[in-house]
Amino acid sequence: VIVINNQSGASFAMSGSTGNITIPAVMNSQGNGIGFKNALQSGPVNATLQGHNALFDKDGDFDNGVIAHEYGHGVSTRLTGGPANSDCLYNDEQMGEGWSDWMALMVTMEPGDQGTDARGIGTYVIDEPTTGLGIRPAPYSTDLSVNDYTYGDLNNQNIIYESHDIGFLWATMTWDMTWALVNAHGFSADIYHGNGGNNIAMRLMIDGLKLQPCSPGFVDGRNAILEADTLDFGGADACLIWNAFARRGLGYSADEGSSFSRFDQTEAFDLPPGCDNILSVGEHHDQQADFVSLVPNPAQELVTIGLRLPLKDDLIVYVYSAEGRSVLNGVMRAGSTTLKLDISSLAPGSYQVDLRGPDSAWHRSLIVVR
Repeated sequence: VIVINNQSGASFAMSGSTGNITIPAVMNSQGNGIGFKNALQSGPVNATLQGHNALFDKDGDFDNGVIAHEYGHGVSTRLTGGPANSDCLYNDEQMGEGWSDWMALMVTMEPGDQGTDARGIGTYVIDEPTTGLGIRPAPYSTDLSVNDYTYGDLNNQNIIYESHDIGFLWATMTWDMTWALVNAHGFSADIYHGNGGNNIAMRLMIDGLKLQPCSPGFVDGRNAILEADTLDFGGADACLIWNAFARRGLGYSADEGSSFSRFDQTEAFDLPPGCDNILSVGEHHDQQADFVSLVPNPAQELVTIGLRLPLKDDLIVYVYSAEGRSVLNGVMRAGSTTLKLDISSLAPGSYQVDLRGPDSAWHRSLIVVR
């Protein structure tokens, strides 16, 4: 039954006893109701209810991701700071919503999924298909053309408003890390007893929660995951993990400042010594360290970026200063193997050159001289 408001104004929640209502009933405004009545003068009318701002709300209990997300809060709250301390995730840079989104993504992974897939959170409850945007600033994806958010976006209040958006950045980074591990170790559909990269990621994340301090920030969370890798696997995937985080601005020199502020962080895309040639996210783990070259290096006016083999996708090229600031960028088109960059505007010093594709990333050091 469509109930029409008999007064002007918006529709409202119907009150009174509902015990006698045994059929679906929705409220609509007087203005829309007049339109219905006029249309009915010409015969039957078909009405479609759609959209999360329409006449009804969908029950989130039917969305596995919503249930996993909420359960994830119990996990992150209990494990951070120890099981007897449930007050550790109230600081401004805490990532509670991020762990929950990540857990929702993890338990709904299926064989055949790809890191470049667009994964929205909460699509069902806002009446979108599973391929929709969802309720976050962007879908989760390793494809930077779908989700290009980095640590530096944390202080951008135009796009990052509150705790769910802050968590979105953390889940974006850890989703990249998960796919780096899956690409390196494979995927297992057995989330309990498997030994795939997704199982490794789950263990690292859960143990990282146990190891991190109370009131953590992003750097604390990253360091706890790296410590878990050392304790659980002897640091076998340390460089792979570093690359995944560095790709999103949480690199070796990144600084969270105070974890009680979301506005004092410094993003960086660099790697610790010894990890410069390890790939972060993608399918090229069998390539040798000389896959990417910079010639000449040191360079003065021009530097040529070379690939040993052409790739099927465009690569976005970023040049970062020693402070982690983007100072130059370009595009290496799919199928090409070289790109000449004019570096004449750069001051002498050390820089990092990043090449990022939908599912791969490389990092090289560059010295500019005059």
